[in-house]
Amino acid sequence: MVERTPDRRRTESTVTDSSSFRPPSVSRADIVLAVIPAALFAAVLLGQLLSIPFQSALVGGALVAGLAVGDGLFRNPPRRPQSA
Repeated sequence: MVERTPDRRRTESTVTDSSSFRPPSVSRADIVLAVIPAALFAAVLLGQLLSIPFQSALVGGALVAGLAVGDGLFRNPPRRPQSA
């Protein structure tokens, strides 16, 4: 009977070295997607704190969110990654 040894070529180490750890990068699209709800939330919060009418505060937040969307779609549109 023949004993098989484990194939060591296909195994990879699951231990990560702390010097090789890199946090995930944040893209411009991620920032745009974060600004949209943040602008609306901030507008509602500021509207409550400063006694601004709800509709006026929401319109201001929507304008800021709309500017972020316009920037993300038209001024700096998403691009396909360049193949090497």
